[in-house]
Amino acid sequence: MALQDAGNTYVRGYSGGAQRRWLEAELSRARADRDIDWIVVVMHQVVVSTADHPGNGADLGIRQEWLPLFDKYGVDLVVCGHEHHYERSHPIRGREPNDTMTPTPAATRTDLVDTGEGTVHMVIGGGGTSVPSMDVLFDTPRCNVITGVGDTGANGHKTPVYVTEAAPWSAVRDRVNPYGFAAFTVDPGTRPGGPTTMSVTYYAVTGLYGRIDPVDTFTLRRTRSDGERRR
Repeated sequence: MALQDAGNTYVRGYSGGAQRRWLEAELSRARADRDIDWIVVVMHQVVVSTADHPGNGADLGIRQEWLPLFDKYGVDLVVCGHEHHYERSHPIRGREPNDTMTPTPAATRTDLVDTGEGTVHMVIGGGGTSVPSMDVLFDTPRCNVITGVGDTGANGHKTPVYVTEAAPWSAVRDRVNPYGFAAFTVDPGTRPGGPTTMSVTYYAVTGLYGRIDPVDTFTLRRTRSDGERRR
């Protein structure tokens, strides 16, 4: 689905739509299952990124293909890599009427997020890299969006074509630490139709022998599926 050309790693259109059909079927099945509360999508490419060049930026192809599905089936959380830093979005739902399909924030509180309002995107690319991107984040959050590709460059890949947009969806960014990981704890709740929560902490690896420090802590909340009215 990605527009970015990375040789045989991302090949847009290779499945003839089979990948999208598979994803929609999985999301539909999960959201209809009264035993499933949380839907978390894990993928490589990103919908949001505030990294300037030489970071990769967001990809319009992913926004075109995946965001409508995330909205339709109420995906709670999307976890990505690709960029080599940490950041997360506000809950997003829908898009602005522009060519880059800028995601629209549904709320701006950063400590407690109701995922019934929108999907939170986390970029967790600090698992280990020689080229971290936390030091190329825009001072004021902005986003380079790949909207197409141009001529083939020296590396044999087609050169990305970028459009830069504002980033109203940007919630939290770590501009200091190159390495880290996130820990997730789910409280299923006790009452049918009551709340369930997911507590998230992003830890930066800051010293020798695995020393870690918490950088970002927040809670996601939604209503349990066993009490929801079905359409």
